[in-house]
Amino acid sequence: MTHQRILANVSRDDFVGRDAELQDIVRQASRLVDRSGLVVLAAPGMGAAELLRQAYDPVPIHFAFKQGDESPLDAARRFFQNLLQQYIAYRRVDPSLCDARMTFHDLLELALPGDYELVSELIEGFERERTGTDQRDFIRFCLNAPHRLTTAGRKLYHLIDCMQLVNPSKETALFGREITTAVTRSNGPFALAGLRRQVVDLLHGTEDAHDASEIVHLERLSDEDAHRLLEILARRHQIDTNEPTRDLIVQQLSASPFFINALILAARESKTPLTSFPAGEKDTSARALRVCHKRRP
Repeated sequence: MTHQRILANVSRDDFVGRDAELQDIVRQASRLVDRSGLVVLAAPGMGAAELLRQAYDPVPIHFAFKQGDESPLDAARRFFQNLLQQYIAYRRVDPSLCDARMTFHDLLELALPGDYELVSELIEGFERERTGTDQRDFIRFCLNAPHRLTTAGRKLYHLIDCMQLVNPSKETALFGREITTAVTRSNGPFALAGLRRQVVDLLHGTEDAHDASEIVHLERLSDEDAHRLLEILARRHQIDTNEPTRDLIVQQLSASPFFINALILAARESKTPLTSFPAGEKDTSARALRVCHKRRP
């Protein structure tokens, strides 16, 4: 069966070995009468970011921290824009709106009649706080926007991707705690995913986050699932493999879906078959490392 992608980078049929975890997240979306959350603790390279993107199909709001030095002020603006844009896209059942370049005027024009007044008030509040002198108040306004929607009767399910918060600056770490606090206090379900240590640090001192009713541990794929993923990707990208090299790849890459995908992309770029080692190992591995560096999970 083919599923329409909204934010996902791969088709649902190619998303291998995570059915149980995906169902846990999707099931959480149905608990809209509960103030409950789900925390995804991931090992590096195990596909937590893609897991949240896959789960976006039945739920409305997704936010991912960026890698690098995005200031809390810029991140707060982006959070607010994402919130309104994805909410309106969901209400209009129009996935193309999620990635479109849009102004607040555009969003207001696209808001459904029943949402117009609420969206208008949020945008007016944003502009008022943006021109104020207290940046902290502006950031908190942006992060508390979900609470304003839920108190108005709109039910949201937040998917917060913290995978890029690796060794964050003190300023970024504080912002991460702010956004965690805001989401957990929004009176709706949420899913928070990140590397184990980063998620624990974010939740530390955030009292409401301890109401999270479920923990999902995203561990290593089974060898069988990793082999299946490798075969699917190799076939799709027309990369020749054989059983011995597939065994070696799965073993050396610790069955990581991220690194398996990066290796296949590197092999496609260099037009290198993966049918023998060490003949193509040096060139392909080097290219894979460059791909992985550019597309870290």
